[in-house]
Amino acid sequence: LAICVDALTPLDGIRSVLDAGCGEASLAAALADAGFRGLYRGEDVLAAMIDRASSRATPDGVRVELVVADAFEPAPGSMMDAVICSGALNTASGRDPTAEALDALKTLWARAREVLVLDVAVAGRHHGGSGIAPVDLAALSSAARSLAPAVIVRDDGPPGEATLVLRRSRAHRLARLWPDSDRALERARLLLAAGQA
Repeated sequence: LAICVDALTPLDGIRSVLDAGCGEASLAAALADAGFRGLYRGEDVLAAMIDRASSRATPDGVRVELVVADAFEPAPGSMMDAVICSGALNTASGRDPTAEALDALKTLWARAREVLVLDVAVAGRHHGGSGIAPVDLAALSSAARSLAPAVIVRDDGPPGEATLVLRRSRAHRLARLWPDSDRALERARLLLAAGQA
């Protein structure tokens, strides 16, 4: 979860987060620990997971909504600033894992107002095991680049996994690289040149 939270920082402009396939909603506490204050919505198809998540304490400063729902189904009008899917696609469902991840990528991107963070097991890198659904990272990365103007693929997390970060603007990345205000003019020039201002 640390890599997913790190992908969102700084959290200044993030006021709502959807946790797709939230399980026990551990992400809510991790976000709160990083300074997130806003709406956390956890969606999971398993009522037992939502029941477990509901029994956890609500982190200070975070409004928590937990819903039994399939986050991977289109949900018009339900956009959140950030959407995170950490590990929910790693469990084999019987479908082709790459096709399932590609469908999820498109659906979750449609629900993300600013950023989508998607963590997956990678074919050829993950140690496998029963029930694991590794995906073709090249295919997923290519699809992500066709959807978003700014895509980062990170492989500095758990062995055999990769995290894709899709953003609707490059502004966040430049602000993170050059956080000091005396570089603001350079950031603005780069964003204007890229058509992102």
